[in-house]
Amino acid sequence: TRTTSNARSSFKSDRSLPFEREAQAPPLRLLHCTMVLTTVLDVQMSCKGCSGACGRILKKLDGVESFETSLETQKVTVVHDESKVTSEDVLAALKKWGDAGGKTVALAA
Repeated sequence: TRTTSNARSSFKSDRSLPFEREAQAPPLRLLHCTMVLTTVLDVQMSCKGCSGACGRILKKLDGVESFETSLETQKVTVVHDESKVTSEDVLAALKKWGDAGGKTVALAA
């Protein structure tokens, strides 16, 4: 006796039809979220030398994106990446300078 098989029914492919495939989730992408903050400090500055010193200190801090010093209002405004440098870090750096020079430095109310 001879058995014949239908070629279509016995053939199995590794490829499946689109509706037979299991749904796969797209690969995960990790995104780094940054939180940019603006910190305002009351800094006792009596001259351009004081505001320049504040600027030099802030330029050394990784994460500080920009800053502005004002002799008229006695304020320093700092825009920074909170994941790299916190408001407390900015305050501590300027307070160290202020303590050495007898200047007051505090977070603005």
